[in-house]
Amino acid sequence: LVVVVLLVGAVAGVARRRTGEDITRERNAVGGHPTWRRDLREAHIGAQGCTAQVGECLCEVDGNAGGRAAVHHFTVRPHHGPQAEARGVRSIVTCVEVWRRALGWPWVTACARRTPARSDFRRSTNVSGTAQIGVTGLAVMGRNLARNFARHGYTVAVHNRSYAKTESLVAEHGSDGEFVPSETMADFVASLARPRKVVIMVKAGGPTDAVIDELVPLLEEGDIVVDAGNAHFPDTIRREAALKEHGLHFVGTGVSGGEEGALNGPSIMPGGTPESYKWLGPILEDISAKVDGEPCCTYVGSDGAGHFVKMVHNGIEYADMQLIAEAYDLLRQGLGATAAEIGEIFAQWNTGDLESFLIEITADVLQHVDADTGQAFVDIVLDQAEQKGTGRWTVQNGLDLGVPITGIAEATFARALSGSVGRASCR
Repeated sequence: LVVVVLLVGAVAGVARRRTGEDITRERNAVGGHPTWRRDLREAHIGAQGCTAQVGECLCEVDGNAGGRAAVHHFTVRPHHGPQAEARGVRSIVTCVEVWRRALGWPWVTACARRTPARSDFRRSTNVSGTAQIGVTGLAVMGRNLARNFARHGYTVAVHNRSYAKTESLVAEHGSDGEFVPSETMADFVASLARPRKVVIMVKAGGPTDAVIDELVPLLEEGDIVVDAGNAHFPDTIRREAALKEHGLHFVGTGVSGGEEGALNGPSIMPGGTPESYKWLGPILEDISAKVDGEPCCTYVGSDGAGHFVKMVHNGIEYADMQLIAEAYDLLRQGLGATAAEIGEIFAQWNTGDLESFLIEITADVLQHVDADTGQAFVDIVLDQAEQKGTGRWTVQNGLDLGVPITGIAEATFARALSGSVGRASCR
């Protein structure tokens, strides 16, 4: 018994005295090693020996060509409810595992006890380190962008705060290509090949910051975070500076083309560092729209350049749409033409120099008839338009820089006017 105690004490001492190099090697293995896969945020647990911080250790023997392998899920966060039953095995399983890895004894069975199987334990089913790019945030734009990547032959890691959206994407569009779904952010990160390339497709502002805060602790130096939402470029500058301190690349990227563009080929305006574009550029150019064989994607500059260009792009689009609206109003009020007749005029315009997506959809909308009333659809839709902010930001920056952009400014004011029924009635 004394010999056993001394041996255990010596082994534990060795386990706790592992060098920084050992810890770094283990940390780097997380997410990419074929045998050991753990939540990235808990990689440091392996260096702590047996502590009361370990809230759960789930270990099982898995035979493979290389011998026995243990798949571990560690967390320092205490569980509640049925999962708390796993806590009773934490000490012995964690200690044996730490010793086995520290001393390189593959013949030591790490599963001194097995946690009772429960349906509550949601184990990751993803393949570690295989996805070439990942998308988190699977609303319509994120969903379509992920499908676009998959259609072009890329293995795509997908994640959403609500796992139901992840499941539905794979169930409904799995034929588009190879998806690697993950329920947790940690598993999502672990499924990505390095340098990891993560595209964030969530609402601008606070939601984007929340995702970044959750994501950054799981990443490693050289990884790339892409914000493809309509962020305000000063926010992008702030985020890029913050992530740079962690050795990460932050790429504010404008994506234009709406839902159809995201799926079939958008215009893409990436910023960030030139180094990050070396990794991202070929992928983004591949999925982008093409004009005369040339991709509608190019590196536009550092810091917040990508979102600045997207902001101005949207501002110009505001002016385009206002011009279309005023042309319609002149034809309707001046010539007395019906909505359908004006739709035909726009369709004819779309065959010449004015050919564009905006002219095309205007023609379609004007010729659309409401099924319930039989009236022109444009006549029964509420005459009220709002904005997401990019037009307003463009006008504000024009004022700051002393650049006269009166067309964009008037278009923005027109939206503000139509967005208020009370004020609009005074026109």
